Amino acid sequence: MRSLLRIIYGATLVALAACGKVAGSSAHPAPEHDVLTRQEIMASTASTGDLLQAIQSLRPNFLAVHPSAHVKTLAQLVDLSKKTDVSYSSPGVGSASHFACEFFRAQAGAKMQNIPFKGSEYVTELLSGRVQFACPPIGLVAEYFKNGQLVPVAVSSVKRVPSLPDVPTAIEQGFPRFDYTIWYGVVASSKTPRAIVDQLAAELSAIDKAPDVIATLGKQGISPRDMEGSRFDAFIKSEIVKLHEVAEASGVKPQ
Repeated sequence: MRSLLRIIYGATLVALAACGKVAGSSAHPAPEHDVLTRQEIMASTASTGDLLQAIQSLRPNFLAVHPSAHVKTLAQLVDLSKKTDVSYSSPGVGSASHFACEFFRAQAGAKMQNIPFKGSEYVTELLSGRVQFACPPIGLVAEYFKNGQLVPVAVSSVKRVPSLPDVPTAIEQGFPRFDYTIWYGVVASSKTPRAIVDQLAAELSAIDKAPDVIATLGKQGISPRDMEGSRFDAFIKSEIVKLHEVAEASGVKPQ
């Protein structure tokens, strides 16, 4: 950590989250900075940025269902939507949770209504049973999975989460394109010297591989992921394409 601090002394770094820069830009375009043309990519932890980026970790969402819906699989949720009105709660249009639910709904070809709320109120609404499901991160619902107040039906990542190994992925349940994760990153000015960029990337990569960091992130359902610059650049572009498709499918109009 001290070596990392020595490297960044005098430089400006920014930590960002993918849902704010990529998912959000799909619903609210014309960002002040173009993440594809004005940024240089460093390493990998979880991902997003403003001027120079380093992806370092991936955090999935969980499709959580209220027990009153009597649903334990995605197929059952789709069947339910054919028999009655199904709605889900989210922390607002264009949020990561909203897009996760819409990504599933679009792939399922189902009719499901989004009920937006402010902040974590959407979880409270789900707990009340007034909506059938939501797609929150594990940190907001882990305790409710444990005590049975909510049912974890699927995880949105490619692989299962170690802290909840019995929860299958959406891909395992017949939705091969349902790979939706929140990613975070560190960014710095594109004018930063290459030598410093390379050093920062190496230091961040080393931090992600530390056992205590892996253990701490794992409890939150976050998986460290090492990704060098060109791959990360391609990853961001693919995410923007995917999320624009979700925005179109959900009827979200750019504002």
